[in-house]
Amino acid sequence: MAQTESTVHVRPYNPDMDYDVVVRVFRETIGDNLHFEPAHTLSTYAWCRPYLLLSPSTCFVLSSSSSDGTSCSPGEPVGFILGTPSTMTFAQRWRISFLASVDRMVCPEPAIPDGDERGWDLNWDDDPVGTLQRVIWGPERYPAHLHIDILPAYQRKGCGGQLMTVFLQKVKEEGASGCHIIMPASNIDARRFYGRHGFRMYEKSMNDGGSGEPGILKDGSVCLVREL
Repeated sequence: MAQTESTVHVRPYNPDMDYDVVVRVFRETIGDNLHFEPAHTLSTYAWCRPYLLLSPSTCFVLSSSSSDGTSCSPGEPVGFILGTPSTMTFAQRWRISFLASVDRMVCPEPAIPDGDERGWDLNWDDDPVGTLQRVIWGPERYPAHLHIDILPAYQRKGCGGQLMTVFLQKVKEEGASGCHIIMPASNIDARRFYGRHGFRMYEKSMNDGGSGEPGILKDGSVCLVREL
């Protein structure tokens, strides 16, 4: 059956209507390397739920006006951009407010290795679940200013650009002078997308010099930055 032609638009996130759907879209679009439990669920606590709860005013959804064969009904989010204008404030709210809501049965607080007071030795390949737990319990070391996901049916149609434009304007209005993204170096398509929107590789050494290369973290992720 042919898909119904639909129109999409960007609108502010509505906490009363969109929370569960945004989490569902996030789960449907997360990388294949995290498509197993408990990593699949832990991912939502690292890169989705805290933004919706702590910074809803800087979250936006891509809404479809008609049904088109996706799992979303007309008017429901088919994509989103989540973020915060202040990483430091966001991290403080995370520790004070968000961690109190985390179910320790779902995400137990990780043990801190001897000699490492934060336990921040990211190891996605060998221990993705443990790494996600450290992301959740230590956001100040890995709080991407934004996270963007779009269902496959709406990708490569300019929707990401619409979301990015609205988000960057909003955080600028709230006082942000710049924005950064931390992402896997292997995601070339995403890096090109961010490049088209003014992001570039961070020029300084990351992770206290752990990587030895400008803009590259110890785990191989890259940091992209953009002035506002």
